[in-house]
Amino acid sequence: NLFNSFSELKELKSYIEKYLIDYINIIGYESNEFVIHSSWLNDSAKKSRLAFHLHSNSFVSANYYVNFDPKNHSLLDFKNDRAERKLMAGHQTIVIPNSKKLTTYNSTSVRIPAKEGQILVWRSHMIHGYNVPNKTDNRITLSLNAMPKVLNNGRYSFTVEE
Repeated sequence: NLFNSFSELKELKSYIEKYLIDYINIIGYESNEFVIHSSWLNDSAKKSRLAFHLHSNSFVSANYYVNFDPKNHSLLDFKNDRAERKLMAGHQTIVIPNSKKLTTYNSTSVRIPAKEGQILVWRSHMIHGYNVPNKTDNRITLSLNAMPKVLNNGRYSFTVEE
């Protein structure tokens, strides 16, 4: 966890933790404290891609764009698991035909515009990556996974420690 290894990141960590709580409340969940249990730095080279994946070990994930030029660095894509049946192999999903109107909800993927210094937060189960290769090197992002510190929902309970 980079935040525990570098004291220079203490203020950024505090800001991100508050942002995660705000995000959770906005999407309709409750938590007073989040634990960033893993974080890492991605330094992507020219022509690199990021295979599509998800994070099953957390509730929310995020990217903080440290060094990023949207003209030369790849934007993060999120796949629509209902639009791309092969992504959900072994899982039955209901798929209805798309209308001729393409929207965020019926397209196969959504590419998120980003800027250097911005943080992007999403539910960890969302499939993400990028197929468009970087035009230049040094696409640097700080990525993280987080969980509520305490969860007791009636079915199960746990506490997450750093």
